Amino acid sequence: MAKFVPMYDQILVAEHVRENAIEGIILPETSKEDIHFGKVCAVGEGFIQPDGSLRPLRLAVGDTVCFGMYAGIPIQMDGVEFLVMKEGEIVGRIKD
Repeated sequence: MAKFVPMYDQILVAEHVRENAIEGIILPETSKEDIHFGKVCAVGEGFIQPDGSLRPLRLAVGDTVCFGMYAGIPIQMDGVEFLVMKEGEIVGRIKD
């Protein structure tokens, strides 16, 4: 597989096929098209703050995250589809 390194506050996510419940979170029928889940595959080095310093991202490779239907930019590598998105597009992280 190709090695993709996101820049700064970008994150590479492999989208999950969603069921009605993930790790105990029940999804109502009306939200099925609005909420998506994925696994973080790569993260950038951090967010550039106004003073020029770099704040590390709050997510790590392997985290399960949720995001909106229109979040990210779809890309394909070696026949696998991913989304590249900014940290701010992630709605939350699912903790085990």
